[in-house]
Amino acid sequence: MGVVELLAGATQGPSLNELRLTIKSLLPDGHPTLTAVAAEFGFSSRTLQRYLAAAGLNHSELVREVRQERACQLLARPSVSIGQIARRTGFASPSGFSRAFHAWTGLSPRDYRRHRILA
Repeated sequence: MGVVELLAGATQGPSLNELRLTIKSLLPDGHPTLTAVAAEFGFSSRTLQRYLAAAGLNHSELVREVRQERACQLLARPSVSIGQIARRTGFASPSGFSRAFHAWTGLSPRDYRRHRILA
């Protein structure tokens, strides 16, 4: 591999899928900060911010989307309690998770689960 290829690879950021998987893996530890996500890829926060901006993405919005998607996946499993889902999606309490989920979907987690099971 030549110098041009090495430099081109060095300026390429992580894929959207890689970012989403990294954020998902960091959720149980709380809110995955830009710094924590960047560190997983060996980047500075600013470098990751530039990659996200170039892709038309925003870190906070991406974290919200991953949290919401993960919450919906877990709510589809009746054996997983709301408290467990709150912890696995990085919320400090089930009530905080419930408020956020209601803001995202217009439904409480229990109502979402009920509708999902009936569908």
